[in-house]
Amino acid sequence: MNSTNLEYFVTLAEELNFTQAARKLYISQQALSKMISKLEEKLGIALFDRSTPLRLTTAGQVFYQSAKKILINMDECTRRLQEIKDFTRGNLSIGISVTRGTVLLPQILPKFHRLYPNIHISIFEGQMTTDVDQALNDSMVDLSITHAPVIPNHIVSVPLYKETYMLVVPNDLLYNAFSKEEIKDMLIHPPSIGLFRDFPFIAQETTTVGGEFFFDLCNEADFVPNILYTVQNILTELNLCISGAGACTIASTFLPMLTEYEYYNHPYLNIASVTCIKLQTNLESRPLAINYIRGKILTDASKSFIELAKECFIK
Repeated sequence: MNSTNLEYFVTLAEELNFTQAARKLYISQQALSKMISKLEEKLGIALFDRSTPLRLTTAGQVFYQSAKKILINMDECTRRLQEIKDFTRGNLSIGISVTRGTVLLPQILPKFHRLYPNIHISIFEGQMTTDVDQALNDSMVDLSITHAPVIPNHIVSVPLYKETYMLVVPNDLLYNAFSKEEIKDMLIHPPSIGLFRDFPFIAQETTTVGGEFFFDLCNEADFVPNILYTVQNILTELNLCISGAGACTIASTFLPMLTEYEYYNHPYLNIASVTCIKLQTNLESRPLAINYIRGKILTDASKSFIELAKECFIK
């Protein structure tokens, strides 16, 4: 039994006339009669009472209700599959850290939604990058936006850009240690972090990419930093820095938190109380990338998101 059998039966059940039903189906009356007889033989029960006028048997009435529902469901299923094929509907899940998502997602999601308004996006926001990596490994998300792994193994990474690292220094510390001319010069000619070796620092834990890179910068400059606070969250790090507790390094991705009002509006902290200084270094940071599991078939939604992200972030 196939959908054609059901369609022929339902049409005859609604027309209750072989001639009219055959005309509607664009087949001969003989072919329709033969098909209905085969269907009844297969089911082992009569569906039509062929006396005049033609009418459904009790079994035929029951079968009609079920057959009609099946055809409706098949039409709906076909329509929905076509919508996915034509990329008008679908789902996409993305993993990203809370802080990075705060900055990056507003740059891309509105554009994606304008292009694909019926694609539903769910965001997994990890407190740390390791949370996001685990979500990708566990197939909780289709894509992740994190740094490309050092050893790719089962992960495919599409690089977006490499982050540069900035030193954020409370002005009180900066102006007590350097003259205005020296500060002006370091804003034009990026210094090594070693120039600030006597400053107190707030650092992210070494389990984070930012924390690892900070200590690599210090090793490159051949000094052991004076760490007052060790934190996990970059917002905590920035807030402590802005409060005057010490200097810190942040990736360029997070500069909008310091430079744009809509990203940073703290009632007790004044962002004008710090200075951002680009650092000179020979170290290369890992590129920020969109990642997915190797061998996984990407949906059209995933492919389109990746392409749009490349347009937004690859300069």
